[in-house]
Amino acid sequence: MSKHAYLIMAHGDWDLLNDLIKCIDDERNEIFLHVDKKAAFDPAVIRLPQKAKYTLIPRRKVTWGGFSMILTELDLLSAAVERGGFAYYHLLSGQDLPLKGQDYIHRFFDEHNGNSFIRFDPEAEKNKVYEIRVKQYHFLQDVTGRTPGPWFGMLRKIEKISLKVQKILGVDRLARYPGKMYKGTNWFSITHEMAQYVISQRKHIVKWFRFTLCADELFLHTVAMQSPMRDTIIDDSLREIDWKRGQPYTYRKEDEKMLSDSPKLFARKFSTDVDNEIIKRMVERLDH
Repeated sequence: MSKHAYLIMAHGDWDLLNDLIKCIDDERNEIFLHVDKKAAFDPAVIRLPQKAKYTLIPRRKVTWGGFSMILTELDLLSAAVERGGFAYYHLLSGQDLPLKGQDYIHRFFDEHNGNSFIRFDPEAEKNKVYEIRVKQYHFLQDVTGRTPGPWFGMLRKIEKISLKVQKILGVDRLARYPGKMYKGTNWFSITHEMAQYVISQRKHIVKWFRFTLCADELFLHTVAMQSPMRDTIIDDSLREIDWKRGQPYTYRKEDEKMLSDSPKLFARKFSTDVDNEIIKRMVERLDH
C-alpha cells in the first residue's frame, strides 16, 4: 500500500481547511500543515483527522511573493521526507479541495508510479517573466509583500529605487546562473526521489532565489529540470485552476458541473466567504 504526504499551506478560512482535511482523511495519507504565523490561529480550531496521521509544523511568517514562501515549501517537504515512507508528496493551499476520492487518487498515482507532476508555463520562455523576478535583488520583498499602509508603501518605493539603481549598475544575477530557469504553477505532486533531490538543493535554492519576487513559481521547476529525474516529469499540475476569470478565480455553485466533470484531481480556489454552497456540494460528493 503506497502512502502519500499532503503538504498544506494555510493562512485562514479554518472551516474550509477542515473540509479539506476531511476529504483527505485516509489511512494511506499523512497530513503536514503549515499555518502562516501572521494568522490569528488556535490549533484547537482544527478538527483532527480520524485515519490520517497529522503534523502541524513550526510556523513562520509568510509574505506574498517573498522567499518565505519557498522556505515554507521546503519546511513541509523536509518534514515529510524526514518522516519517510511516502510514494508521493502533494502541495496544496488551504483553499483547495480534491475533485476525486482517495481510492481514485491513489490508483492514479499507482498507475503513474515514478512520474512527477509539475505544470510549466508555456509562455515563460517567450515573455521571460522570470527575469523581472530574479535578475536584480528584491531586498525588501519579504518585508513588504502586499501589506497595506504608508510605511510599507514607502518601503516599496525604496525597493523600486533600488531596482532602478541595480539596472543602471548592470546587476544581472541570471548572467551568472548555472543553467536555465523555468516557471510554472507552484502546486505539485512529486515522487519521493524528486522530493529528496529538491531538499538536497537547499543551499543552491537559498543562494539563487533569496531576495527575489514570486520565485515560488520558479525554484522547484528549475531544480526539478536540473535533476536526474527530469525525464520523469509530466507537464501537468493535476489542479483545476482558472486564471481567466480571476487571479485565480474563486469557484461558485454554478461551477459544480465543470468541477465534477474535470479530469483533474484537485481544484483551487474556494472560499466560505465567497460561496460556501459549492464547498458543501463538493465535500458531499466525495462522501458518497
